[in-house]
Amino acid sequence: MVELPEGLMQAMREAAREAGDNALRLREEGVESTESKSDKSLVSRGDTEGEAIIRRHLAPFMEQHGFGFLGEETGRTEGTSGFDFVVDPIDGTTNYAAGDPNWLVSIGITYRGEPVAGVTYQPEVDKLCYAADGHGAFLERGGKTKQLRISEETPRTHILDLLFARHPSFENQRAINSRWFEMVPELTHNEQIGRFRTAGCPSVPLCMMAEGGRQAIIAKPVKLWDVAAAIPIAREAGAKISLERETGGNPALDDELTMVAATK
Repeated sequence: MVELPEGLMQAMREAAREAGDNALRLREEGVESTESKSDKSLVSRGDTEGEAIIRRHLAPFMEQHGFGFLGEETGRTEGTSGFDFVVDPIDGTTNYAAGDPNWLVSIGITYRGEPVAGVTYQPEVDKLCYAADGHGAFLERGGKTKQLRISEETPRTHILDLLFARHPSFENQRAINSRWFEMVPELTHNEQIGRFRTAGCPSVPLCMMAEGGRQAIIAKPVKLWDVAAAIPIAREAGAKISLERETGGNPALDDELTMVAATK
């Protein structure tokens, strides 16, 4: 069980809502803009403004409690406590730019590299999920809050979500392609899997898993900021999750990772 400073989870929820609502407003008002980063992924005004909003909300906890900060857009600020905020202001920027609702704000907390708490917010569908290890997972929507818990009574969708991410290196992309093609025949012949889906970002299906909407997820390669918030949510709801370096071993903050999650 993780114990966090008083008021921290509330500050994270407020930060996620403000960042997400700002990103949605920018796009709907037609003032959003996107450009490509060196790894060929997109960055938008919603990303950069969102990360600034989140930093502002969380700054008191960095200053007073020694939390570090790792943001996809602004990089790393070292802390002293072993705790780090790990932030992706828009997980699923390509979806966001295309008008696809499968994107969210992701604010995670890690302790010595292990995800222990998180908040995600999908503004287009008004879904805010949050969890901390040992304290349960919850969904806020429409002014109501309910606890998320996968059980035998949870409807089984038998859906496997696959995330196949691009790599800026051609040789690394060939290696990723090869691993995927080796996996597909085994997966398609598995009688426990009914359907395949891809949300285009790993955190959305993790939150869906916490609600009973996914049975399994395979995502590779991902960064810790992609999943640091959603992993505690799915895990506290009852999911089993493995997160490892692409080269094996325990994940570090800037590693490329393989994530596998299942409801049982």
